[in-house]
Amino acid sequence: MKEIRLVNPVSESEKLLSLDYKSASQLFQSYSIEQQLAIIEATREPKKREELYYLAPDCTELVQKSRTEDVLQIIHTMVGTGLTVGFLSAISAEQFEEMLDMTIWHDGKLDEEALNNWIGELAECDEDDLERLLPQIDIAVLAQMLRGKVDVSDESVDGVNPKTYKGMFAEIGILDLNALEYENEQVRLIMETIWRADEDYFRRILYELFAEEDEFGLESDGLEFLRAKEGRDERVQKRDEDIGIFIDEDEMFEEVDLDNLEWEEDDDDE
Repeated sequence: MKEIRLVNPVSESEKLLSLDYKSASQLFQSYSIEQQLAIIEATREPKKREELYYLAPDCTELVQKSRTEDVLQIIHTMVGTGLTVGFLSAISAEQFEEMLDMTIWHDGKLDEEALNNWIGELAECDEDDLERLLPQIDIAVLAQMLRGKVDVSDESVDGVNPKTYKGMFAEIGILDLNALEYENEQVRLIMETIWRADEDYFRRILYELFAEEDEFGLESDGLEFLRAKEGRDERVQKRDEDIGIFIDEDEMFEEVDLDNLEWEEDDDDE
């Protein structure tokens, strides 16, 4: 099919969104992938951008070649609706890691609510996507969120109280979902999601929660969490440098008082 030369991605976007689905899909597929990406990136509203992705029979390549922050904006509009599955199945593991770096850390601290939301969305995914994406969450980060919220039940195993030897039981890998008790149903859902994604990953979480505490104490746990945060900071710095930004987050807040910025109304949105 002859490639159509774009005049203006913005006007092409408006044209596509004004057509019925069949006509828009045929026209969209006549563009090269570079042209498709240009049209998508020129579309400011996340919901309209989402519509454009769906014009491709399989949007996986388009999503993975898009800027992560643009895809993240779309996913944010779907959180809690059960509709994120389509985009989560299309993103790469690297994109998901980048999204985590952008959303679960604020002022150098873990945002547990944001992490809970991500796990809730992953719980809706099929096993393949869950197994592919969930391990992008650092085990030390998950353990930090779950510590004190998960414990071994009192039900005896071969006449032994598991609470007494939970470190040893975690280390040899004999604990499963039924051997645990949870602070609330949300924590149970998190652990069930981890189990469904990867049983080995699940047991490594239990080792972090129980065996590490017995053998090394809480100081070791804190060091692992610090390493996870430092790893995130290094990834963010590298991404910034790759696009020509040579100022870290702390310096940015020193240079610009973001909390006291006054935003002008956009007359175009009125």
